[in-house]
Amino acid sequence: MLNGTLDSLSRNLYPKLDPKGEVDHKKVTHQSLRSMRSELLEYLRKDILLLRGVMKKAQKLIWDQLEVNIEKNLTLPSLDLYLFHKKFYELDKWPIYIPNHNEDTFLREGYYGGHVDAYIPIGENLHYNDVNSLYPL
Repeated sequence: MLNGTLDSLSRNLYPKLDPKGEVDHKKVTHQSLRSMRSELLEYLRKDILLLRGVMKKAQKLIWDQLEVNIEKNLTLPSLDLYLFHKKFYELDKWPIYIPNHNEDTFLREGYYGGHVDAYIPIGENLHYNDVNSLYPL
């Protein structure tokens, strides 16, 4: 949902928190863990605080703009579907047909992979939604 590194997100969304800092990951080995313990624990503590701050800020921004609780929509596809149902879909006007077992079996036998067409978007205020999977299992 959030594009960027934790460091850049924290600087943009939650600048009052201390910066994450850095650890030379090449120096972290099984043998060096004990000697680097306090440095690594402090790095991880800051990492967790920054992640919490960024997620809380993102949660508030999304709630303020869309009135959506991101704790209930953990993936972009689930968020897209939720927003579609909330803002556009009228169940009583356009009910979704659920096929019975025989119809479902018949339809699934017709799926042999497929293709996705891409079109040049022409228009104003267009939105792009990515799709993880076009075919059910």
